[in-house]
Amino acid sequence: MKTKTKKVKKTHNKFTINIIFIVIIVLLVISNIYFIFSYKEIDKEERVIEEVLFVETNDEYNATKKYYATLNYTKFKKKYKSKDITTIAVVDNSTNTYNKFIELVNKMSYYKNTKMYLLEINKLSRKNEIAFYNLDDRLRDLETNYIITVSNNKIISITTFENTELNKIIEGLGE
Repeated sequence: MKTKTKKVKKTHNKFTINIIFIVIIVLLVISNIYFIFSYKEIDKEERVIEEVLFVETNDEYNATKKYYATLNYTKFKKKYKSKDITTIAVVDNSTNTYNKFIELVNKMSYYKNTKMYLLEINKLSRKNEIAFYNLDDRLRDLETNYIITVSNNKIISITTFENTELNKIIEGLGE
């Protein structure tokens, strides 16, 4: 009889040890899954996206206030694929007329009460910049500081400006 009880105890002990190992393995797997998802959340950059309401205003023009919205490349792609018509100003901060062109975009948004978005090429990754220029052959030939109108995966129009005439255009908008 003693041998039977010993065998029962050994199998009972093996069974409890196996259950403990299974519980530990399940806990480790669950914790790994949790850490993987939390790590992916940390990797995603949380960017502050400014929403600009485009409503008619009776106030005076305020040069310090932004009347346009900025775009990142993912938002640009959504606007590009959308069936709605969207006006996007494309600028690169490497030019000496960068600030004047942004002032022009700001005044156009205010005085013409137009929904305008600003896409800064210098803030795009190299991959996104190449993808942007591959959207249309005309974009490669242009320098910087231009306005495009997009809709339904097409660039409908491109408006370029003489950099030397930006001041005259800006003055003319306020009249």
